[in-house]
Amino acid sequence: GTTTVGTATMDGLTVDGGADASTSYTRFTEHSSGYGFNGAYVSYKGSSNELIFGRHNTFDSNTANDIPVISFARSTGDISFYNDSGSAKFFWDASAENLGVGTAPASTAKLHISSGVNDTPTTLRIENSDNTIETNQEVNAIEFYTKDASASGTGVSAKIVQYAVNPGNQYGLTFST
Repeated sequence: GTTTVGTATMDGLTVDGGADASTSYTRFTEHSSGYGFNGAYVSYKGSSNELIFGRHNTFDSNTANDIPVISFARSTGDISFYNDSGSAKFFWDASAENLGVGTAPASTAKLHISSGVNDTPTTLRIENSDNTIETNQEVNAIEFYTKDASASGTGVSAKIVQYAVNPGNQYGLTFST
C-alpha cells in the first residue's frame, strides 16, 4: 500500500471492492481545479436519510448552491423529481400511495390520484391554473383514447369536457362519444 500525506492528484480512481463514507453528509462531485465545481453531484444526507442526484452551476463549493434533480428518501420510500430551480414537481408519497404531479406534497398536486379509505371515494383531481377563464371556454377535459384498429380505428372514442357558463360561478359538463 501507499501512504500519502497532503493532496494526491491522479488521472482516475478505481475502487476494487466497496467504498464507505460514514459522515452525516457525503458528496461526490465533478470538480474544476481552482474553481470549486460546476456539474453533477451525488450526495447522501444522513440527517434526512436521503440520496440526492443533482447539479451545481456556480463554480464554487458552497452546497447551498446545489440544485437537486431527483431524491430518494430511504426511510420513507418517497421519491421526488425537481424542476430547474430545485422545487419538487413530481412526488411519490410511498406511505400514502399518492402521486403528485406539478407540486409536492401530492395532496396539493395539479393531478392527484388518491386511494379511498373509510367511506372516502378514490379521487382524481384535474386543476386548471388559468385565471382568465372566459364564457364557453373549455376548462378541463378527460379523453378516452383507444388504439384498437379493429373497429372504427384509433383515436379519442369518448370525451368529458368542463366548460365555463359563467366563469368563477357556474360550470357545465359535456359528454361525447
